[in-house]
Amino acid sequence: MYGLDGTVLNTFDMTIFPLMEILKEELDRDMTYDELMHYMSFPGPKSLELLNIKNSPTVYERWVKYVNAYKHGASIYYNFDELIRSLDSKIIQGVVSSKKREQYIMDIKGKKTHDCFSAIVLLEDTQKQKPDAEPLLHCAKILNVAPENCLYVGDSLSDFESANKAKMDFAFASWGSLEPEKFKNTTYTLNYPNDLLDVIF
Repeated sequence: MYGLDGTVLNTFDMTIFPLMEILKEELDRDMTYDELMHYMSFPGPKSLELLNIKNSPTVYERWVKYVNAYKHGASIYYNFDELIRSLDSKIIQGVVSSKKREQYIMDIKGKKTHDCFSAIVLLEDTQKQKPDAEPLLHCAKILNVAPENCLYVGDSLSDFESANKAKMDFAFASWGSLEPEKFKNTTYTLNYPNDLLDVIF
């Protein structure tokens, strides 16, 4: 199983630059790209809450519109899509993300990874979100694979905590992490997506 943002997809630019606009509109506040990177480890509504933006559900919908209109869109890290396609006939693959389905479709559109996923668990599919175990366990159930036989690849502490609670192995995708120093004791650390091959086989 994979996380998406920070693991498979690089969505920092398309998320942060629109957030700068939101902060200017709502609070007349200027924050730098680096300052806002810290908030990218949280789901969108939580980020707005931490930034003291009121009426966050309405503002979140506007932020999503700005993100969707960002001309460069999301990109794939290090040809991760090629690795996912190469594994399609060898292992069962799934996605667990806190994205809304509409956003998932927009971010993955035109990328040849979607058809490789036998299960896709998104924000609307479970009552609880990461770092709770529910999304990962729900994905395992769809895949018909016991949790202890699953590996979750993610970049954030919420990914790590969710995998631990679900009793799944965890592989740290270091390339997209905002807090790499907190993952020194993980079982598997990946410097590039292809390092996953040494873990699986």
